[in-house]
Amino acid sequence: MTSFHHRQSRFFRVFLWSFVWVMFVGLEVAHSSEVPKSYEAEVPVSDKGEQTRDKAMQAALLKVMMAVSGERKLTGRALVNEALQQAERYVQQFRYRLASVDPGHVSSGNQLMFWAQFDPVSVDRILQQSGIRIWQRSRPSMLVWLIVQKDATRALLGAKDRSELSNVLYATAAERGISTILPLLDLDDRSRIDEDDVWHRVQDRVFAASERYDVDIVLVGRALASRGASSNHWEARWALLGGEMTENWTTHGNGSKEVLRKGIHEAIDILVTRNTRSRAGNVVYNPLKLTIFGMGSIGDYARVWRYLENLQSGTKVYVTEVEAKRMSFRISALFDQTRLDKMIRNGSTLSKMTTGVDDAPAYKLLSDPSEFP
Repeated sequence: MTSFHHRQSRFFRVFLWSFVWVMFVGLEVAHSSEVPKSYEAEVPVSDKGEQTRDKAMQAALLKVMMAVSGERKLTGRALVNEALQQAERYVQQFRYRLASVDPGHVSSGNQLMFWAQFDPVSVDRILQQSGIRIWQRSRPSMLVWLIVQKDATRALLGAKDRSELSNVLYATAAERGISTILPLLDLDDRSRIDEDDVWHRVQDRVFAASERYDVDIVLVGRALASRGASSNHWEARWALLGGEMTENWTTHGNGSKEVLRKGIHEAIDILVTRNTRSRAGNVVYNPLKLTIFGMGSIGDYARVWRYLENLQSGTKVYVTEVEAKRMSFRISALFDQTRLDKMIRNGSTLSKMTTGVDDAPAYKLLSDPSEFP
């Protein structure tokens, strides 16, 4: 009986290793079936005519390239301009929809929208051949503390605001593929920070109030109408807090929306530059070990492998041990264990277990939401 169980266990491990091999060989095929959201874009159109559609495809492709690279100055590149002129070559699918217009908008009725999905491999190749780096999918999250002064009244912009300013903030960050949030401004926030703290950029208070949001970067801004100038001329002063550096800059524009848009763009420009420098320098990869339980099929292995590889550009994944319903990995990555745990905690693929295996942290594979109606 013992010999039988030994043979059965050995056969199961060999079977699982064959699963791993099949998954490794077929991984590129599996990748092609899942298109990340950053390769999709939607733009408003006036009609469904062919000329309008061609222009919409170009605009959508440019938005995708901005989101994938994080760069906003792309049209000066010859290969990028050539690709935009032939945008239809890279479209995988497209469709139209009617979007309801915000009741506060100057126009009424519905807006016709054009949505398109582009081939990730082709988009990446165009960017790389143009000398443009592809920003990793795991990007820093940013919390924005913004105070606006108008007619001697100061007010913080919060998550519950449905103003044009908050819409501009979210839309501008989304164009560049960055996750941005505004504070809740609830009793918890109000007990830690107030308008004067944000206006004067009291860092200890700002950091204390930001801890609950578990973000990587904090952007602090104050916007007001310029003194002695036209009533529509605004100025905003910004500080990007996070990591080992603090960046400061000022934006000017006609109206509060323009200075906000410029400020968000400048913040993301700084993040893109930091990312480029870190990848161009002497990069140190961290060896990390982990064991994952609850893996019982080739689909589970493929899902976990893709998830780990896509945590950040350049991450390498290796299988070190296979047992029934569990697998151990070694990954080589630019992030450390703390950052790995944060990314896993913010996702919906793995959940950390209280006890590890052989001095390595252990995780449980969560159910795939796409499997349920």
